[in-house]
Amino acid sequence: AVYLASDASDAQRALVARNLTLLPPISCKPPATGPWCQREGDWEEWEYDAVEDAILEQLVCAHAWVFIGTRGSTFSEAIVEERARRGFALASNYLVP
Repeated sequence: AVYLASDASDAQRALVARNLTLLPPISCKPPATGPWCQREGDWEEWEYDAVEDAILEQLVCAHAWVFIGTRGSTFSEAIVEERARRGFALASNYLVP
């Protein structure tokens, strides 16, 4: 499976999906609101924000067998650092220019 963590536009994502012919294209967008959670006996709606989305995507990427990122990207660098802390070999990271 391939997980694409990107801030690309829908058109750019569609281009990637067309070029990954071995994989069925799917779109995973976070819902406008998150799952329901119980706080102090009352059910409240939890809303995702951009920071939480970025942290979740970094954690997903940090656990991958292979990570392909962008050289010079602070997002990619944070993932590579987390992967190193988790014991992944440096050779399992590919940073493209």
